[in-house]
Amino acid sequence: MQPNPSRKGISIAALAFGATAIIAAASALTLDNSLPYRIGPTHYTQFLWVGRLSVASLVCSIAAITFGIMSRQRLPLALGLVSPVSLLLFMSVVHSGPDPQAWCYNNLRTIDAAKQHLADEIGLTNGATITAEQISKYIEGGFNSFKCAEQGKFIIGSFGREPRCSVHGSESEMENLWKQGVRP
Repeated sequence: MQPNPSRKGISIAALAFGATAIIAAASALTLDNSLPYRIGPTHYTQFLWVGRLSVASLVCSIAAITFGIMSRQRLPLALGLVSPVSLLLFMSVVHSGPDPQAWCYNNLRTIDAAKQHLADEIGLTNGATITAEQISKYIEGGFNSFKCAEQGKFIIGSFGREPRCSVHGSESEMENLWKQGVRP
């Protein structure tokens, strides 16, 4: 008996979807396991890709299972079930998720440290004006590399005063809010 050509095509599609589901799930799990607990601006894109790959894996799994049923093949069914099960069992849920306020806080700490380095180097006193150009050499990528995720502007401030973000405030203001349990 000759195998039905349409069933053979469906079987090939089912295997392709099953393999794609496994690859997408493995990629999502690998990326997820390499993420730190706190998702920062440098890991934000990676964090987004974990979600995208997980969804792609689930969509491909559903297609593999559907085509596996249509072609009466067991291997695509198995492949289609492996990826969602592996995502459920091995996907980490301990990431803090994106936190723009914390990113801003860390930028302010870096600006404050750069101000202190400058003050130590050239002997500044309280109230001395500090420019972005002066502290840029103490900041990897320079002062202009800092961006507030919520479109705030960083204000360096004079020596002896905390730097500020126009949206999130200063380090001490954020710390006080956090101590009170207030998060945006």
